Amino acid sequence: MKFDNIFFTQIDKKSLLKKFFATFCTLTIFVGVLIFLLHKADIKNEMRVVKSDQKIKVSRKAKALASSFVSVISDLKYLSRQQEFLQYLNQDDDFSLWDLQYDYLLFSSEKKIYDKIRILDEVGREIVYIKYKNGKPYVLQPDQLKNKSDRSYYEATKNLKRGEVYISPFDLSYENGDIEHPLKPTIRFATPTYDNAGNFRGILILNFLGSSLTEKLINARPLKYERISLLNSDGYWLYSQYPEKVFGFRIEGNNDTRYQKYHQEAWQQIKGVDYHQFSNEGGLFTSKKIYPFAEAFKGDLKPGITDLNKRYYWILVSEVLPTKINLIKDQVYSTYLNAFIIIFFLIAITAWIYATATTKRKSVEQALKESEKLIGSIMNSAHDAIMMTDENGAIHFWNQAAEAMLGYSKDEAAGKKMHELITPGHFREKHKKAFEEFQKSKDGKFVGKTAELIAITKKKVELPIEVSISAVELRGKRSAIAILRDITERKHMESTLQNIAMGVMGSSSDEVFHSLATYLAKAIEADYVLIGETIEGKKNIVKTISAYAKGKYLDNFEYDLTASPCDEDVAVGAFFCSEGIQNDFPDATLLNEWKAESYIGTPLYSMNAESGTLGVMVVLGCKPLAHPDLAEMMLQIFSLRAITEFERRGVEKERECLLLALEEKNITLEEISITDGLTGFYNHKYIITRLSEEISVSKRYQTPLSIIMFDIDHFKNINDSYGHQVGDYVLVEISNALKANLRQTDLSGRYGGEEFLMILKNTAIEDAYFTAEKVRKKMAEIDWGSYGLHVTISGGVAMYTGETVVELIAKADKLLYKAKNGGRNRIEFR
Repeated sequence: MKFDNIFFTQIDKKSLLKKFFATFCTLTIFVGVLIFLLHKADIKNEMRVVKSDQKIKVSRKAKALASSFVSVISDLKYLSRQQEFLQYLNQDDDFSLWDLQYDYLLFSSEKKIYDKIRILDEVGREIVYIKYKNGKPYVLQPDQLKNKSDRSYYEATKNLKRGEVYISPFDLSYENGDIEHPLKPTIRFATPTYDNAGNFRGILILNFLGSSLTEKLINARPLKYERISLLNSDGYWLYSQYPEKVFGFRIEGNNDTRYQKYHQEAWQQIKGVDYHQFSNEGGLFTSKKIYPFAEAFKGDLKPGITDLNKRYYWILVSEVLPTKINLIKDQVYSTYLNAFIIIFFLIAITAWIYATATTKRKSVEQALKESEKLIGSIMNSAHDAIMMTDENGAIHFWNQAAEAMLGYSKDEAAGKKMHELITPGHFREKHKKAFEEFQKSKDGKFVGKTAELIAITKKKVELPIEVSISAVELRGKRSAIAILRDITERKHMESTLQNIAMGVMGSSSDEVFHSLATYLAKAIEADYVLIGETIEGKKNIVKTISAYAKGKYLDNFEYDLTASPCDEDVAVGAFFCSEGIQNDFPDATLLNEWKAESYIGTPLYSMNAESGTLGVMVVLGCKPLAHPDLAEMMLQIFSLRAITEFERRGVEKERECLLLALEEKNITLEEISITDGLTGFYNHKYIITRLSEEISVSKRYQTPLSIIMFDIDHFKNINDSYGHQVGDYVLVEISNALKANLRQTDLSGRYGGEEFLMILKNTAIEDAYFTAEKVRKKMAEIDWGSYGLHVTISGGVAMYTGETVVELIAKADKLLYKAKNGGRNRIEFR
């Protein structure tokens, strides 16, 4: 038999390949079908996500459009009941008309959503005409005003009752009978007006800019694979990403530009239902009907045409193009294809391993028969003692390692009872009973297990051993095989390690290092043990953390490793030991003082390779070491514990630094989260939160609470005339002035833009008014230097009387608006 055939088995390659292909094909088909099913399920799931996303988007945009006219109706209500407007209707003088025009100019400039604001008298003549163009409103002169009594909206509004509203369909704006260019979609809102005597005095009209609606449909960024359309009930585009399609019913030559021309199947499905979602070759379509005026009439104004909100609707349609759907499918397909390729190779590897193992097992069975011939020689060459006993406990096999360990030759041991030969007297009776139990049954107490026992040698020396016993059948008779291992050295090591675990203790690192030095010295009978820490920036200089000297601890000191075995050996992690250390000991002073004759040491490396050497551990003896190998082994064990303590100490220091840095960052983040970055005041969210808290305190303890809403007069003009940089400068200076003129207990916040909210705790409304007046006067006295500005503020003061946060702010805001209408640079509180 060849040498390699003794240790390795020959594998039948034909059987191996056959087993491999059978396993590989079965697993590949199974996994392929599974991945195909998962791929289909994942595509369905991705499409469900897309459909859900489209439904949410369309619902949100539809809701935004449907709620657009609430504020328009509110504005119409406000303007029709405005004090200046009612004054004009009852006095009908030029001064009232000019005052009204001025207010409308401000209103149009502030809102920016009304193309025209007009008042027509009782015979249809235009009395007031505010036109918004190029971002600014202006007043049409009397010679530009016309009679509109022939217009359908005038006649329809004139016949309405007080409080009713006329609303026109979404249409293009006309100027002098022609469509305005560029196209300007608008919706007219009008209501009849009456004087105090109940006489009809004309109509008030707001032309709402349709661009305010379409802005709600425009995404923050263009969507490459999605289209959004707004249609009227006839299918004409009111909004499209393609401007040439919109308002086809008004543009000559575009009368057939309807949605159904391009998407006939889609139009048939969506025109008759409020909500619909479906797919075809054109992509994924999601539609929703919008009744734009249904939300507008929830106050005391009523629609003039009572069924307008029921019969008039738009259709919002979102399209996901087939390109995106195919892209989603391709991405899912690519993911599963890559997964299949990886699994394919894993299947091949697994099938090969399985086929190899199966085929090899058969070969091994054959090889085992041949290997039995080798057992005898192997048992004799083993380092552990191996012995076999017959069914009566007599020894019939005794290897060479047993001779060396126990001192008995093979001839001396043959035929003897094992428990009588090597078991100490005080254990023999117990071992005899255990063997009798083994004889009676298939198992004994120690069969199949490993146990630690005591054996006695020929020289009557007790020896700690590790024993494992197995039961075998030889020639039809039961035998026992015992393997004995000398564990004297291991027991010594365990005792030493136990001493380390029990003795190396302390509440601080210094105490731990002292314990290490003490127990290392005792373990190897050394006179001196030094545990030193490297000093950053000082090459080869070590400072002791613990210096054990013949039972005492020395004060910490530094010593130099230059020109010593440590100088080079520490760098490569070698242990070093010197017999004649007089010529190369690291510190001659210590050598002379301690009269050392033996020296062994090791570097202490960090677990983190980048951190380098932490220090060294050195052992000195006043006589040569009796067992250098044991000393080196013990030094390795103790050095690992020292390294652990170094690392722990470093982690503790790093943890303390990180906790301190984290605490500082948390404080900074908290300040940023509640502070307005420009003015330094509390931001909107936080000042509202504080107001809610102060309301709770006021309500609980019945203490007064007032708030002041300040606003910078004509701040937009400052931005427009001087630029936003000057505007920000004004905001900062006003903020600083407000801080200087309020009490420390008052809370200040930037409510929004140029508005500031002040919370005055334990303050009645009269005192709050006095404070607001003082602040207003101080603001007017600010010297703006070279800017030549004269900046004033207006304010509204409100006191908490049981309202919610929103109601209290609304009360102050209403008084602020009253102050502004009253001429600005003033405070209103009742």
